[in-house]
Amino acid sequence: MSSVDRSARRLAPTAVAAALGAGLLAAPAVPAQAAEAPPPTVHYTFDQDDLSSGKIIDSSGNGRTASLVNSSTAESVEGTDGGKALALPGGSSASDGAYVRLPREVLADATDLTVSTRVKWSGSTSPWQRLFDLGTDTSAYLNTTPYSGDGTLRTSMTTGEGGAETQVNGYTTLPANEWRTVTVTLDTSADRLTTYLDGVAISSAKTSMNAKDLLGSSATAAGYIGKSFWPDQLFKGAIDDFTVWHSALSPDQVAGMFENIPAFQQLSRTSFEVRTTTGTAPSLPAAVRSSFSDGFDRDMPITWEAVPAEKYAQPGTFTVAGTAAGRAVQDVADAHRIAVGVVVLPDVEQVLGRPPQVGDLAPVVLVAGGGVEAVGVDAVDDRPPRGTQGVAHDGEPCDLLAEGAAAGAPVVLEVVHAP
Repeated sequence: MSSVDRSARRLAPTAVAAALGAGLLAAPAVPAQAAEAPPPTVHYTFDQDDLSSGKIIDSSGNGRTASLVNSSTAESVEGTDGGKALALPGGSSASDGAYVRLPREVLADATDLTVSTRVKWSGSTSPWQRLFDLGTDTSAYLNTTPYSGDGTLRTSMTTGEGGAETQVNGYTTLPANEWRTVTVTLDTSADRLTTYLDGVAISSAKTSMNAKDLLGSSATAAGYIGKSFWPDQLFKGAIDDFTVWHSALSPDQVAGMFENIPAFQQLSRTSFEVRTTTGTAPSLPAAVRSSFSDGFDRDMPITWEAVPAEKYAQPGTFTVAGTAAGRAVQDVADAHRIAVGVVVLPDVEQVLGRPPQVGDLAPVVLVAGGGVEAVGVDAVDDRPPRGTQGVAHDGEPCDLLAEGAAAGAPVVLEVVHAP
């Protein structure tokens, strides 16, 4: 079976429903039928390539042939379903290890983007190898590494060098020595960058970038398969399929490329607690870590109910309900449900009625941001004094308890620094 046929497979209705219930970021218009992906911009199957020619043929029909660099060190090996795969040896960036240079048209004029590749990574612990690195140079790129410096599968995108990256991180490395499909979508209408593993979303991040911003006017290529713009190690492993669309595939289109997808198993936790100050809307968790049948944990997006402003207008506590994995999020006593408890606390400026000054005392447990720093002096209820366990500063929530004070009891804070 050709790679074109392999990538065109469709899920049965029950499998599509499972994918949606597993926390993909949007539901399809017709959940009982997997939507087919549109024709790709480029598709490298590696099935019929003569590696000695240094050419990787584009089977999309668009004629976007890629270049195999250092072809003598690459091998054609058995892929999936009887097809062939391109085996790359890895090595330092200065070695003669093989990699693929992509033509400029892979990115040119694109706004939205989907990149999908089926790989078998060797598990080499040299970090920052690239499944692909698309873009111009180290100032503008979209890449995925199976093993970041933090030991995670990571997708990174930037148009302002490394310090301005948008990142989507997994909880661990890409599983090694087995065929897995990594898909990345850039959806500018939703301002989301999303990474999928075998058809199910790992996580996503907000971004305002678009694909055409990755490619400078002077760039003669669109980047690489198996090589980084940085002097990182080359990819060591095999690549069975590499496909690019100039559109953001929907979650059901991504899932529709697979006969079977990992099944959701359980949420890692059933409750949260967040803190905020009066007048400030609470920042609620966007997702909850969840386990799946393939052993790779993913973020399960949570949709929370609206929080009226009067809920956090005064100090106190309240609970917010939402949904995750198709489950109601209301009752923490139910193992299948989760909720977030919100604690609303006053801040120094609100208590004093003016900006804080050094030496001010205020009976609060949270300090306002903007450079304010305070230490616990005494418990409000006259419990033993000066048993400070921490310092509150820069707007970070921090319980400061005097020794012997009950957990959560307010303390008197002394401002030791004010902006």
